[in-house]
Amino acid sequence: LKEHGMKATFFIITDKTDVEGWYMNSNMLKEMHKDGMGIENHTSRHIEFTKISREDKIAIIKEGINTLKEKVGVDSKFVCYPVGRYDDETIEVEKELGIKAAVTTEVGIAKASDGMYSLKRIRMSPMDIEAFKSIFSEFLK
Repeated sequence: LKEHGMKATFFIITDKTDVEGWYMNSNMLKEMHKDGMGIENHTSRHIEFTKISREDKIAIIKEGINTLKEKVGVDSKFVCYPVGRYDDETIEVEKELGIKAAVTTEVGIAKASDGMYSLKRIRMSPMDIEAFKSIFSEFLK
């Protein structure tokens, strides 16, 4: 992305930060943030929100916020729902905690008119630039 002058947002399972064998450590995340990438909260433990209590929802969102602040220096205001699932209580908790928006696993271009706590996204994985272009060409038609 940096090589092509592009930006993206990365949602981090914060309990996996600095765990050997996982994708990125806090130094990598700091560098990405310095280069203009968004680093946001995918919760601390990646537990499906619809299967846990209100107190646990609060805990895993707060833990994610705190870890990103401590390890990366980011004031996270966005959440990516673990496995894409959430309920009305999850949205209430997010609002109480100052979360501004949340993304689902529903594929598409996010629009504010769809609701700030149910934003669609384009999921990325390792690929060459031509494959990347083809994904976006579908959405820009």
